[in-house]
Amino acid sequence: MKIMICLENLDRSMKTIQLAITHAKAFGASIEVVTAGSPDNKISQVETMEENLEKAQRIFESEMIPCKTHLLIHNLSRGEDLVQFASENNIDQIMLGIKKTSRVGKFLLGSTARYVILNATCPVVSIK
Repeated sequence: MKIMICLENLDRSMKTIQLAITHAKAFGASIEVVTAGSPDNKISQVETMEENLEKAQRIFESEMIPCKTHLLIHNLSRGEDLVQFASENNIDQIMLGIKKTSRVGKFLLGSTARYVILNATCPVVSIK
């Protein structure tokens, strides 16, 4: 089994990581930690993303759970990038953190979590 973690911010993703550890141990799963950016990201933002991926990988490795990390930077929206990655890599389950946003905020900015939940071809677990 392959579980994909959508990592945005390491501090906010700790609940997601803890649940992924529980699922990985229960099902003998490997973890794919994925974060998506855009070509417009500044170098400092990309470096922060890479650091967060490395920290997440160390957490899984300390639990003896196989883990790979992926930084996606394409001309797609974050949601499209994550769904495409899951489809191309035969992901069995996606886990992502959600934050409460107003309806207007979702309308104006879009919602990565909403896109992933509605378009993924595998089960999606959202963690609040």
